[in-house]
Amino acid sequence: MRRLSAWFRSHPLTTIFLVLIGFAVGTHLFANWRAEVRWQRYCAAARARGVKLTLAEFAPPEIPDAENFAKIPMLRAIFTGGVQRPMELPVVNGKRPDFGNALKGEPLDWKAWQKFCNDAGWIAEATDEPTRDVLRGLEHYAPQFTEWSEWRTRPKCRFTLEFDKGFAMPLPHLSTFMDASKLFALRMRAHLALRDSVAAYADFREGLQAYRGLAEEPTLISGLVRINALFTILLAVGDGLRDGSWEETELKQIDADLSVLTVWQDYLHAFASEHAAGNWMYDQIVPSTPWAQADFFAKLGRVSGLTYPAPVMALIPKRVIRDNQLRANQYFDELSARVSGDGGHYDPDLPTPSDVEHLTGYLDPHYFFLCRLALPVFSEVIVRYVHLQTQVDETRVAIALQRFRLVRGSYPETLAELVPDFIAGVPVDTYSREPLIYRRKGDGTFLLYGVGINRMDDSGARDAKKSEHKQPDDLWHYAPPLSK
Repeated sequence: MRRLSAWFRSHPLTTIFLVLIGFAVGTHLFANWRAEVRWQRYCAAARARGVKLTLAEFAPPEIPDAENFAKIPMLRAIFTGGVQRPMELPVVNGKRPDFGNALKGEPLDWKAWQKFCNDAGWIAEATDEPTRDVLRGLEHYAPQFTEWSEWRTRPKCRFTLEFDKGFAMPLPHLSTFMDASKLFALRMRAHLALRDSVAAYADFREGLQAYRGLAEEPTLISGLVRINALFTILLAVGDGLRDGSWEETELKQIDADLSVLTVWQDYLHAFASEHAAGNWMYDQIVPSTPWAQADFFAKLGRVSGLTYPAPVMALIPKRVIRDNQLRANQYFDELSARVSGDGGHYDPDLPTPSDVEHLTGYLDPHYFFLCRLALPVFSEVIVRYVHLQTQVDETRVAIALQRFRLVRGSYPETLAELVPDFIAGVPVDTYSREPLIYRRKGDGTFLLYGVGINRMDDSGARDAKKSEHKQPDDLWHYAPPLSK
């Protein structure tokens, strides 16, 4: 000990350097320990509230194959090397017709779809009735339609997923559900064009399964597929309402089906499971070596635009990862708090102090770089959920308006006249917290809309250059056309 002390006295500069190194290492280890303590305290409090923090916790219990829609042959085959997209509408001769665009006032082109079916070899020859030809062409999918209809006797849908793989978990079945919604929406439109309301309603129910069947699927990508599938079906319903093709019986049935949808509970499930998947990512990084950490961030950079050099990525302290994880989890908690306790309402104005707009201090922006990378994406998804809920509400109101007109010969002066005979209550716009805006027009049509993301009443304005969910007003595009 005396020799060591003497050595330190005889080498003062080296001693000071070693002391500084020791202090830096100690401070680094202490800071990492404190970050881990903060994270573990959050985990304990979150679990006490019933929060699921790992993706594995979202794995549903197994059910008998006979009750499981996910076990129909074509869906099972997707996971065992069979046809990956059995209900996909192919590209023929480099083209595939679209479904029209109500925002731009462009209807579905039945002659284009007739040519598509003919070129695909689904019909022997075209006739002078393009809509019927398309229906005949869609019989190409008759085996798939028959299998899909088994949802009526298989009330649950649970896929066997590899939850332990986190974000790398394969989800090859999602595209088939999106494909199915498009097929049934197209067939629904054809039946409506032929004034076959009963058959169109059967298509509606089949298409709605593309939304319901994914109710237990985790992560936001599944949520987005569900949003798109339901939106596709609602657009086809709107076509029939605009053209007056639905009958009273089917309108009441559609309204009953839509009235039990739980968009905000679906939102909670999607964000909660995404929250857990994010924890999987952070938990992969924290115990890894510096080289593995750099490799992980290099892979992340290839898909996200992350541009920090590899040596910097390798040296990022574990406390930075944990503190990013903690802040991301707090942000998800704040998003969940926006949904009411009964899951029926969403408050867009509740604050989210953990979002990137509130990142301040000398450590920002680099310290919370993972939050800056990921959190803005979720804001976009929220807007899509609000738009979906508004479209569901507007569809139900439009159904009530059509039923009112069928019974009483004209549209009502106010939406209040629809209650209670045609709808239980007038839906409230998510953004304005006021009833949806409605104006009857003297030409036998009406205007129906919510205020949209700018929170302003723009008199039902629409902008064809903006996407559907970012319009000035969230307009119902399927009111009857102006009288000529």
